[in-house]
Amino acid sequence: MELHGYWNLPAVKIAKALEPLDPMRLEEMPPRDGPAAYAELARSTRLPL
Repeated sequence: MELHGYWNLPAVKIAKALEPLDPMRLEEMPPRDGPAAYAELARSTRLPL
């Protein structure tokens, strides 16, 4: 799923919603909130980022 890097930390909700579709990875989904937010996103989903 190409997400063009437009998402901030609500990206967690998007990642959770996409989990049942089992995409290969979520691409360009880094939150604009910085590295700590990106780490939280990575912990919050089973999908590869």
